[in-house]
Amino acid sequence: MAIAVLQDRKVTVAVHPWSAWKQVSPSWSELLVVSGCSSFSLSETWVETWLEVFGRQLQPSILIFEGEGQVVGACLLANAKTPHAILRIKRLSLNACGEPGADTTYAEYNDILSRPGWESSVAEALFEELAIRKWDEIALEGFSGGPAYRILKEKFADLKFDEVQHPSYYVDLASIRESGMDFEMTLGKTSRKHLRQNIRRYSALGDLRLEPARNLTEALAMLEELGDLSQKRWASRGRFGIFTSERFRAFHRILIEKSFPRGTVQLLRVSAGGQTVGLVYNLIHRGRVYFYQCGYHYGPDKRLSPGTVTLSQAIQYCLEQGYADYDFLSGQSSYKQWLSTGSRTLSWVVIRRPRLRLQLLDGLRRIKLQLTTVNN
Repeated sequence: MAIAVLQDRKVTVAVHPWSAWKQVSPSWSELLVVSGCSSFSLSETWVETWLEVFGRQLQPSILIFEGEGQVVGACLLANAKTPHAILRIKRLSLNACGEPGADTTYAEYNDILSRPGWESSVAEALFEELAIRKWDEIALEGFSGGPAYRILKEKFADLKFDEVQHPSYYVDLASIRESGMDFEMTLGKTSRKHLRQNIRRYSALGDLRLEPARNLTEALAMLEELGDLSQKRWASRGRFGIFTSERFRAFHRILIEKSFPRGTVQLLRVSAGGQTVGLVYNLIHRGRVYFYQCGYHYGPDKRLSPGTVTLSQAIQYCLEQGYADYDFLSGQSSYKQWLSTGSRTLSWVVIRRPRLRLQLLDGLRRIKLQLTTVNN
């Protein structure tokens, strides 16, 4: 048990096994509400599902922070799977992260759950807990900044710190709604022309329609159809997509079964003349819609852009449903940029202690890069 003191506030850390989730979940849920956390991957349903699917494999700990007789913070600490496990590198990941790359669930807008006013104290206590543990690397995946992120960066400043930042583009639905415009009118002239051309071409096949899943059976069927379309697209490029992973599929089947009745997942199908144009799988948290996965039907007509049409229809639907914004999550794809009205920044960080095996790994990476450069 670690103790951190900041501004005369003592915080203790109680470490629970992942199997104790049902006992600690009420505290997690309370913190989720009072913290105002905007991360879908910290929601109680997401964490619970992730523990069910990956808990036995990763053996994560649940850290509960207490101060002044109340729970003031919480996070997960998982024994991550690394692609260089042959070197026996011990990596810790914060929260619902660390699963093998082929199964990854893409946690984003990550943070440490904290009661307002206790963020720095909880971060200090987390640092003290990490300082006494055995590890080679700590991974902070998809963090959106905040006191915990800042303090961990400061405290580990003397260690090797690899950071990669990615934009998370979004559409400000609230502002568009206030303006009284449709989503299409927010696009630039060229983008609007491209979209209208595609809508006309698809409409020639029949009525262009958007249909949300009306019940759990339809939602699960849409997930399978989306996954099959996604896999077909990746296979055409000679690659494997994430839906190849049975663990990934199982995770989302369970998540949808739990979340659909609560209205926190959304599956949409766009069709033209009865033919599927595309499907979108969205996550909903605190009035925001997060674009999570998609599957599009690519036909022989290369002029058609099923992704553009599907997403524009999905965004307009969410605008009409009253959501605050539509977040594309991380990535710099061109369609995300020209469909969006703004962007936020998310960070992926690996903190490394000085280890001979890590130096060996860096050396192997440099050799691989050199050989790749020569061969090209």
